Amino acid sequence: MLNSNNADNSELQQLTLTNKEGLFYVTQDGAAILFNNTFPNIKGLYTENLQTCIAVFIFGEKGMALLHCTRKSSLSNIRMISEQLGAIQSAYICHNDHPLYQDGISETKNRIFPAISKQTSNIKYIECTDGYVGVERKSYNSLLCFPLPHPSPFIFPVYVYLRNWINITNNYFLEQEEEMTPDTQFDGGGLKSIPSLNKNHEMIKLQYHNAINRVGIDLASKMLRTHAVLTSTLIGRARLSQGEYAQIGMDAKVIKDINDWLNEQDTHDLSIAEEVEAQLRNETSSFFSGAHQFSWKAYPAKLLTGKYIGHRVMYLTMPLGTDEQADQFCNTIKLKGFDAERRKAGNKPSIVVDLTNAATMTQKIT
Repeated sequence: MLNSNNADNSELQQLTLTNKEGLFYVTQDGAAILFNNTFPNIKGLYTENLQTCIAVFIFGEKGMALLHCTRKSSLSNIRMISEQLGAIQSAYICHNDHPLYQDGISETKNRIFPAISKQTSNIKYIECTDGYVGVERKSYNSLLCFPLPHPSPFIFPVYVYLRNWINITNNYFLEQEEEMTPDTQFDGGGLKSIPSLNKNHEMIKLQYHNAINRVGIDLASKMLRTHAVLTSTLIGRARLSQGEYAQIGMDAKVIKDINDWLNEQDTHDLSIAEEVEAQLRNETSSFFSGAHQFSWKAYPAKLLTGKYIGHRVMYLTMPLGTDEQADQFCNTIKLKGFDAERRKAGNKPSIVVDLTNAATMTQKIT
């Protein structure tokens, strides 16, 4: 998996979870677990836009779960989620009643049913007009099927519109024998961060011709561009123009999610970078026994080139004739996990450290 997101359950995310009341909304390829006697503000679970997908509600002695499943959903992960509910009492498999989707629905049901039937024999099939379905707590015998989207307020997953695009893109580029791990959006204890892209863009380009054979060049090309945009956003932290997002069909809600997520990452990265900068200064003081008369300075952003563009970079210039000591110091902080490079500032030895990689550094630095 490509690491693109920060830790789960931030204070802001939990505030979002607890200051609202309504049904918890689950996206395509998403899952949510709701344990008994927890989060009384969450009144139930809900999903929509079922076409060839199916919604699976599982009810156990400890609570209930909802999975929005496609024909690629991981069966082992479905079992892992259901096992958290204790002894399974019943399950509902819900699908759209439109004739257009019935072949795809049958394929999905035939794949998912064995995993559910191993947990319980009490399974009911529910047809949902236009693919909207929800269940309220303590109302397991009365699913909420609506001809229109549910009027109740919702509690949404973190960055719901962006994560839906990520899930659709991840699912689209699965090979025939690959499975889609459910995106657990609420795990019974808190909200979960957005999922990562499950393949890098080079891998996706290798699968492009298979995608053309499967769905045609127009859709395959659009999905290839979509993966490129998400890679730039989630991995490269790039802020693209509104027009670039709109070209692949992203509307204002998705674009807002992207900008909000990027702002959160910037804040998160800055906090970590400041922590690592303090550690860097401590390592410097320790190495030179506090006797040095030189200090770290921020590298001007407009002068950064190559891999350092857009990063937070510090540099340290040492006196003439201290090249050997500079080499030793640079190697020492590299062993501590810093992304350091030996350079020259005129004739003086210099060391450059990239603090933007702080998320991985802090796992190494002791």
